[in-house]
Amino acid sequence: MANEVFNVYCDESCHLENDGQPVMGLGAVLCPARYASEINHELKSLKSAYGMPANYELKWTKVGKSKMSYYRAVIDLFARYGTLRFRGYIIDKSTIDHSLIPGQTHDVWYYKMYYKMLKPVVESDFAEYRIYVDIKDTRGFEKTQELKRILGCGVRDYCGERITRIQEVRSHEVELLQLADFILGAVVYENRGKLSSKAKVEVIEYLKEATGYSDLTHATSYRSHKMNLWMWEGTGR
Repeated sequence: MANEVFNVYCDESCHLENDGQPVMGLGAVLCPARYASEINHELKSLKSAYGMPANYELKWTKVGKSKMSYYRAVIDLFARYGTLRFRGYIIDKSTIDHSLIPGQTHDVWYYKMYYKMLKPVVESDFAEYRIYVDIKDTRGFEKTQELKRILGCGVRDYCGERITRIQEVRSHEVELLQLADFILGAVVYENRGKLSSKAKVEVIEYLKEATGYSDLTHATSYRSHKMNLWMWEGTGR
C-alpha cells in the first residue's frame, strides 16, 4: 500500500517582533491530499452560498457579526471532516530573549519556531508531506528550503522522501490556507485574553462547541488529533 500523502497548510499570526501584540501563533491545517480538491471546492462553495464575492478571502482579521452564519458553516465543515486536523503553536512574546543565543535574530528564531510547530505533524514514517506556506517576504524561497532541510534532518528524512515539498503560495488562492488563518486567529485571540469583539468571541465559542475542545489556552496531549495545541515555554531558544 502506498504511503498516504498529506497537504499541510501553514500560517502565522502576530509574528512580528515589535507589532505591539503580546501573543503570537504558528498553525497548520493538515489534510490528506486526496481530499484537498474536494474540501477546497466546498469551502469556496460556502462563500457563494452565503453571498460572498468570488474573490472574498476568509481571514480572522475580517471577522464580524454580519457574516456569523458563514463562519459557523466553515467551522461545521472543519468539524465534520475527520480528515482535517489543526496544529497550533502559541507563544507569549514577553518571554523571548534573543540575546541569550549569540547571533540570533527574530527572523532566525521565527523559523526555529516553525520547525517546532511542524515537527510533530511530519513525524510519521508512513506518509508523504507537502507543506504550503503563505508568502512572507522576498527571501521566502531561500528560507523555506532551509526549513525543509532542517525539518528533514529533525525527522531523519535526509533524502526528502517524506517531506517532498515546502512551497510558498498566495493565501487568496488556497481555501485551506485561509482556513488555517481563520482557526489560528481564533486560538491566538483567545490566548491574548482581551476579548473585546463580541463577534470573535462568538466564533471562538462555536469552534469550541463544534470540535469538543473547551479550552484553547492550554496545551493538549501530544497526540491530540483534531485540535493539537502547544504553548511555548522558553526564552530565546
